Amino acid sequence: MFDMMDRGNLVAALGQQALRNVVLLKYLLMYPERTVAYGISHGQDKAFIVILDASASAYDREMYPSSKHVVLVSSDSEALTRRLLDFVPCDGSVVFKLSSEEDRAAVATRFSLRQTAAFHSYTAHSPFERDPEATIDRAPTEALMALAESQGQERVWIEKLLATDRAFFCSISRADAPVSFCLAFQNFEHVWEVGSVLTLEQHRGHGYAARVVRTAHAVLAERQLMSRYQVQRDNIASISLARKIGLKQFLTLRHYMTVS
Repeated sequence: MFDMMDRGNLVAALGQQALRNVVLLKYLLMYPERTVAYGISHGQDKAFIVILDASASAYDREMYPSSKHVVLVSSDSEALTRRLLDFVPCDGSVVFKLSSEEDRAAVATRFSLRQTAAFHSYTAHSPFERDPEATIDRAPTEALMALAESQGQERVWIEKLLATDRAFFCSISRADAPVSFCLAFQNFEHVWEVGSVLTLEQHRGHGYAARVVRTAHAVLAERQLMSRYQVQRDNIASISLARKIGLKQFLTLRHYMTVS
């Protein structure tokens, strides 16, 4: 017998393995009106699917302009994954974001897929100390906000998080202007993402990025929060930074577009 979950129980079940399911949880919380989600269980196995209207996400609008839906899966069983695929809309192109080969194999029984991207997620297992030159801001300057927007972040979304103490900027400045920064923000309850890392080109090579990222992790540790640092697979500099400061990889999320 297969048991379906309502949305509240689904989020609670996903939260039991928050790092593994962090992207599904992030989408559910960021876009509550633009997502539908289903969970199913059979014995001890569980499977979850989150379907996002692709137009809701700035990243997905830019990267996948022809796609109508973004679908994320987390599953203990290929059989359960295949059952949940019945919920995937068939009214346009779909982007699947999958973290296991088993999920990919299950989806491939129903859809022709082409991989388009992959992202690695890292977390901290040891404490960091704040850098004395790094500044934490919850009321950022216009210069900091502009840097975040240059990294694809939406101002309204950032301001909403800042207003509810669910985000902060960490930066290093020279001559009263930020030269390197990152943005830390809540993904789900105690799991926060450290992202949008940028050092201005003329100031690279001085280790500023590592210093702001370490400081952001130190602040999260002080607040007893868990970190997630995400980088694209071909971003060698960011992967090197993660390894250099001792972050540990825990997830790879691969993107696949359906092929007609």
